[in-house]
Amino acid sequence: MKESQQSYQRYPRYFRVLRTLLVNGIMKVSSVELARHLNITPSTVRADLNRFSGVGQQGYGYNVKLLYTGISRELGAGDNMSAVIIGGDAAFAKRLAERFEGRGVTVSCFFPDIGEDDGKTGSCPITEISRYLSEAPADIAVIVSLPEGMSADTLVSLGIKGIWNMTQNDIIAPVPVINLPVGDIIMNLCYEIRRKEAEAHEL
Repeated sequence: MKESQQSYQRYPRYFRVLRTLLVNGIMKVSSVELARHLNITPSTVRADLNRFSGVGQQGYGYNVKLLYTGISRELGAGDNMSAVIIGGDAAFAKRLAERFEGRGVTVSCFFPDIGEDDGKTGSCPITEISRYLSEAPADIAVIVSLPEGMSADTLVSLGIKGIWNMTQNDIIAPVPVINLPVGDIIMNLCYEIRRKEAEAHEL
């Protein structure tokens, strides 16, 4: 993977740390402090942020507000994107929508599983996905579950530009797709716990 791609994948973490610093009234931060927050080296921080000219100065550090603005722009956080959530229940959709909106993405509609919270504010019948998107296109689809007969290709044909797939089946589509099911995260965590325990026994 190219260094620029690795840097880009760390930008959301920078975004989160910088936003916390701003909330706490901290207006400047050093590469050493950022490195500690992100668990990387100061030299990696400097390489990651080299493209943001005018936000850092040797001996002073980085201007937190300017850096936050630059990374937000790079991530498209101010592009007024919209998203729909397909599947799941209203409680989950509400929590997810709050995370999205905190990053400049508006959840325009939620399509709950059949029998789950039908009629809740902001929700539409899952059978109406095609009709809704044809009338009110969205940029992002978060797929918790897909109804029978619906595919990622159909969503793309309706204007979806990116997909976060939380189901157990990987999706391939002609738009950016992040396949990140909860089950995989749990198994990865279990593996890391066992690996850590094995390392401790070897000492």
